[in-house]
Amino acid sequence: MGVPDRILLKPGPLTDEEWVLMRKHTTFAYELLSPIHFLLPALDIPYCHHENGWDGLSTRLVWRPDPLRGTDLCCCRCMGCINSDRPYRAAWPEEKVLDHIRSLAGTHFDPQVVKICLEPGLLKGQSKRKILLETVQWSEKFSVGVKGLDQQHQQLIKLLNRMISAQGTISTHSETVSDILTEMTRYAEVHFIAEERLMEAYGFPGLENKNYSIASFAKKTVDFCTATTIGVDEIPEALLFYLGDWLVHHILEDDMAYRSFFKDKGVE
Repeated sequence: MGVPDRILLKPGPLTDEEWVLMRKHTTFAYELLSPIHFLLPALDIPYCHHENGWDGLSTRLVWRPDPLRGTDLCCCRCMGCINSDRPYRAAWPEEKVLDHIRSLAGTHFDPQVVKICLEPGLLKGQSKRKILLETVQWSEKFSVGVKGLDQQHQQLIKLLNRMISAQGTISTHSETVSDILTEMTRYAEVHFIAEERLMEAYGFPGLENKNYSIASFAKKTVDFCTATTIGVDEIPEALLFYLGDWLVHHILEDDMAYRSFFKDKGVE
């Protein structure tokens, strides 16, 4: 947007004047999107996607007055560009695309990003990474009969499903997993406090065992938070299995134990 079609669709090389306008499209994108508050954290994507000097030395195309060093938003853009037809040339064959991307690892492109881009099947929209768990769908079987606790359980399930969905993408950024896990841990603490207060108020006899379960969950999630922060690849798999098993067990077994108790007390 902001660059006329006579330039975007030109079948031949651009003139120097046309290149000046073409290179402004990242600035156009920044100016167009920056007033939208919720998009601010993502502005580096449209603004910096032509940065291709990972080593700080090999930037050939200066699209912005303040080019970044040590970042790489350009690899995927380049891969998508040369893998598709353009008015001025046909798409490259897959092997040529992969060889080109591979040759620029460590100079133009972040080697870790190149590693992801070279995954088998990526150019065909496939990935060797699979969703390890099915998302959990809320149903009446999860209801413990107390409206507030049911709502909290639903929120915990939503957070678990967000993490499952993140794991199913081409690449899972450890910070994303860590952020969701941190949010889930904090929300679980709120949920546990609500449960404890309710149990104390009505004299639930299984409160001691409940506290042990809570302490075990808290310790486990702290370990996971530490691991995902440093980006250990194996952790998200173990994390998903643990959280999935824990959440279903917590609701269907631990919390169902007090369903009849609170029903008898008239708690809704």
